[in-house]
Amino acid sequence: MAWLAWRSAHALVIMLESDDGVRELPPVAQGDAMSSIDKDLIRRIVRSHLGEVRKCYEEGLARDPTLKGRVVISFTIGKSGRVVTSTLRSSDLADATVGECIANTAIGWKFYENSSISVVVYYPFVLSPD
Repeated sequence: MAWLAWRSAHALVIMLESDDGVRELPPVAQGDAMSSIDKDLIRRIVRSHLGEVRKCYEEGLARDPTLKGRVVISFTIGKSGRVVTSTLRSSDLADATVGECIANTAIGWKFYENSSISVVVYYPFVLSPD
């Protein structure tokens, strides 16, 4: 049975995109306007879509039963809360189509509306057939 693991909290990187450029999300104080960008919320929503990610991986396992490794995607959560872009950032899997499939599944995921900024998320997945 295939399973997916995700890295610890420090591996999830959230970038803010605004008129003055892109920067990493700094730690925020409770009540700060930026505190609405919650890493735990992003993790929960991504985890709710793990079935889609698992399907991509299982298709790769059908081609190579020993397939394992790490895939990192980045996706942009638009102001509407929908993922508007998603890209494969890195993969050490022998089957490149798995990483591309995972990146493609993120298009259309729904997070939360934020009328002031877009958010770029770098999200790692660790894949293993064990």
